[in-house]
Amino acid sequence: MRKPLTAFIVMLLAATTVACSGNADRADEDAVRLAGMVDQAITLASESIENPVLRQVAFGSLDGAHIFYFTDPAASVGVEVIAETPSLPASEWQVRDSEFVRHRPEAGLDVGSVRVGARAVFDTASDQWPGCELRGMTLVAGDEGTTWRVSCNLPEGVVSGTVDPVTGLLTNSSAPPARVPVTATPLPSTG
Repeated sequence: MRKPLTAFIVMLLAATTVACSGNADRADEDAVRLAGMVDQAITLASESIENPVLRQVAFGSLDGAHIFYFTDPAASVGVEVIAETPSLPASEWQVRDSEFVRHRPEAGLDVGSVRVGARAVFDTASDQWPGCELRGMTLVAGDEGTTWRVSCNLPEGVVSGTVDPVTGLLTNSSAPPARVPVTATPLPSTG
C-alpha cells in the first residue's frame, strides 16, 4: 500500500520541480519593467559618468520614487538617477551627483538575473509579516551577488530580511524587531 503513495509523492515532487524551474527562467512583469527602467537610467547616467556601473536601486514605495545609484568602474565618483514614479517618462527623471560613494568596485548589480520584481518582494514580505507597512526596499549587489533587502514597520518594531531575486525566497534577519527611537520635540515656550 505504501508503494503507490510513494510513487505519487515522487511524481508530484518531480512535477513541482519542473513547474518551478520553468518559472525561474521568466521574469515577472515588475522585473521586466525594472530592467527597462535600468536601461533608461544607464543612458542618463552615462551623460555624467563614463561606463556607469549600477550599484543599487532603492524604492521608497512600490509606486513611488525609484532611485538608481551608479558609479564609475572604480567606484570613485557617483550619480543618482531618480524617477519620482515608475510611470514618469525618462526625460523627466533627475540626475544628480552622489555626495557619498560607498560602493565597492567589484560589486556591480546584475539586473538581468532578477526574476522577482518589487511587487512580488513586497507580497512575500507581507505574507511573512502580516500588517507589513513597507519601510524600504532595495536591490543591491553584495558578496553573494544581487539580492533584495526589504524592511517593514510592524506594531512590535521594524523587521527586515533579504529576498532571493530569482526564487523569491525570503530570509528573515536574525535581529529581533527593532523599535525606532522616539525623536525628542521641544516643549512649547511658556512665555
